[in-house]
Amino acid sequence: AGKKLKQRGSRYFYFALARELGMTVRELLERTDSVELSEWRAYFEIENKRLKGEDAETVADKIKAGFMQFKERL
Repeated sequence: AGKKLKQRGSRYFYFALARELGMTVRELLERTDSVELSEWRAYFEIENKRLKGEDAETVADKIKAGFMQFKERL
């Protein structure tokens, strides 16, 4: 099971987010749609960059640009 988590970044992210929110992965996926999961992932990417000393605003702008492509498909 650990090998699958390492190979599938999304699955690892679900476990980390579920832990942060105090629920199981099953509960998380039942209660959260894909758009919100994407937003959480973007949030954590920004936070990780910020904690590493990178410019969070620049990172946020890049992530927003990526979301615009997704939004246009909706």
